Amino acid sequence: TEEIQAAAGRLDVHSFLDAADRGVPVLDVRSPSEYAQGHVPGAASVPLFSDDERARVGTLYHAAGRSAAMELGMRLPRPQPG
Repeated sequence: TEEIQAAAGRLDVHSFLDAADRGVPVLDVRSPSEYAQGHVPGAASVPLFSDDERARVGTLYHAAGRSAAMELGMRLPRPQPG
């Protein structure tokens, strides 16, 4: 089924949205401001980063590169109040 394919890792956008329309839970892990800018209808917001943390990771990415940003990002993740 599509749900099994999604769990395996790859699902095209149309199948994903169709599954969401059928009630398959969707978790949005982006920052609160990213979620507020737009999200899949019915998606639950479970942000891994606060807006400030997201900005720190993005700034570090541009200043020092992918590895440095990933290292910081891996130290920060935890569900945020949202």
